[in-house]
Amino acid sequence: MNKSHYLIGALLFGVATQTLAQTSFVTFANTVVFDVPADRRVYEDFVGGTPLIGTNWFAQLYYGSDPATLIPVAGAPTRFRAPSTSVPGTWVGVTRTLDGFAQGQPMLVEVRVWDGSLFPTFEAAVAGGGVIGVSGPFEYVHRLSFPPHPQDTLLHNLRAFALQRPVNQPPVPALTIGPLLLLTPDQTELQVLSVNGSNAVVQLDASATTDVDSPTLEFVWQTGDPPETFATGVLTSHIFAVGEHVVTLVVSDGTSDVSLPVAFTVVSVSDALRTLAAMVEESALEAAQKPGLVAKLNAAAVAFENMASQNRVELILDFLEKFDSQLGEIGSPAAVQLQNAVAALKSAVEQE
Repeated sequence: MNKSHYLIGALLFGVATQTLAQTSFVTFANTVVFDVPADRRVYEDFVGGTPLIGTNWFAQLYYGSDPATLIPVAGAPTRFRAPSTSVPGTWVGVTRTLDGFAQGQPMLVEVRVWDGSLFPTFEAAVAGGGVIGVSGPFEYVHRLSFPPHPQDTLLHNLRAFALQRPVNQPPVPALTIGPLLLLTPDQTELQVLSVNGSNAVVQLDASATTDVDSPTLEFVWQTGDPPETFATGVLTSHIFAVGEHVVTLVVSDGTSDVSLPVAFTVVSVSDALRTLAAMVEESALEAAQKPGLVAKLNAAAVAFENMASQNRVELILDFLEKFDSQLGEIGSPAAVQLQNAVAALKSAVEQE
């Protein structure tokens, strides 16, 4: 072997020695015999509770010098043991390489656990709101013993920890009722018109309900005292008698149930006409114009209370058309406001 061969060999040996000097090894296991006994298992619920089992659960070791920038070791995560295991709460042990840290050099390591059947990585489990487990960072040193000893690469400072289930965000229920009768733009009371004078079909819609962490929701509709369920599902309808009512929407995400009560009134056409009469009296119309309009509305209210159902809708619409024309002849801003209320009542009758 000539001199150049010796130089090349020495150079390669030096590079290999320097690389090895910056590499530590770890026995990534929590079933081995430690020189200091301690509970190092992972629990499903709380430390000391139910040890975690199931090959769907993954464990991965993260390491580094800063707890905020730990990185996973090279190599696939290892799995927890099957339900038949005699050592629950433990994963299948493997040996891993820790590049960038010399043997004898302290570093921080952390064990992270997640459901590998649902998420490919721990980061995906966190982003997806999955159940995870984190040991918290602890110090690890690849001990330098001579001769080397099996205890040199064990996770001596690991201690038991439990899975963390994400805090559930309850649903935010939203309920709309229709078709609404709005006689004025600033009306706050929810009203539904009954054309037949006894009841109305009320449409109930909870599609605007939201839940940030649960795509599957259950909807239950209740009314009465005590409350009784009359429907389920995001959309429904129900027949309510003329009068005041409270509907309660109960939304469940499987963990939290949130209730939203909404009060509304089913009003008859006669009720609506009497409300129009009161609006005329309170309006800015001239005093001489009010008595005749009020009298017509009140007379129609009485007539429609006692009217049979045959041709009822046509007669109501005909009356409203004539009343609207009379207001149009007046032509004042106050009359226009009343015409808007008449138009709203006509629209509600037509929707019935």
